[in-house]
Amino acid sequence: MVIGRTLILCIDRDDDLGYKAGVRSPIIGRAACLDAASTLALADPEDSDVNAIFQAVKTHDELAGRGEEVEVVILTGNHMHMLEGDRKIGDDLDRVLEKTRVSSCILISDGVEDEYVLPIIQSRLPVSGIRRVIVAQMPNLEGTYYIIKKLLDDPKVARTVLIPVGLGMLIYAIAYLIGLGVEAHQKAGQNVTRITVSGGIARSDLMCEILASVLGRRLERLESAEGPALGAAVTALAALESHRRKQQGIAQPFTVADAVAVLVKYAEPVDPNPDWTAAYRQRFASFGQRLAELRNTQG
Repeated sequence: MVIGRTLILCIDRDDDLGYKAGVRSPIIGRAACLDAASTLALADPEDSDVNAIFQAVKTHDELAGRGEEVEVVILTGNHMHMLEGDRKIGDDLDRVLEKTRVSSCILISDGVEDEYVLPIIQSRLPVSGIRRVIVAQMPNLEGTYYIIKKLLDDPKVARTVLIPVGLGMLIYAIAYLIGLGVEAHQKAGQNVTRITVSGGIARSDLMCEILASVLGRRLERLESAEGPALGAAVTALAALESHRRKQQGIAQPFTVADAVAVLVKYAEPVDPNPDWTAAYRQRFASFGQRLAELRNTQG
């Protein structure tokens, strides 16, 4: 026989109850927890937190049926800001402990994420058990697609997943467009002897390595991150020194190349990755072909 009162604690760390159903925590008592589960189920019948809440109530009933003193409670965090949500869970738990006078806890969760708050709970009372609720589903392709689509409807998940994917696609697009620019200069009869990068591209070793591999050429990186400002300074120096030489009767002009030699300092260059070059050159050719087809379609 367990001595003392046991807290059956269901954690909704990402606050689906509040975000989807408008239910605020702490939610204390069997009736209140059932009402919260029903409200969330009506808002989103597929949310796994619904199953976790019903499991918490079921555990409460089983222990109460054995004659144990139990209380069931739901605590929620913050849907968008996990750190603030964890602090809220800690504060709410303090209020629950003061009100319920429990001596131990059984944690009910629907996944590993909710169990991240376990140290917060253990710092306040002993945890005598953990029950993770796993919902059985048919593992088919259509179901997997639907789950992914539903997850991406959540702004928190979308921000975590889509931003890195979008940045990755943007990196390749920028590299291919720069490559087309270099080819256009060469087709116009210009001899491109050096390719220099600055700013955000120059600060990323990965971006420079991708661009160098796409172009099949070494990249020179400026030490200065302010490429446009440095270009303006080079032009100004060339004009100023040319004017001074003219005033002094010096026939030899001070060119932009001379100004570059004075002002522009280079960091360590980046060479193409031999393991990447062939694949990137092939994709670059395909990119140029598709871009030309798109222009012909629109024009």
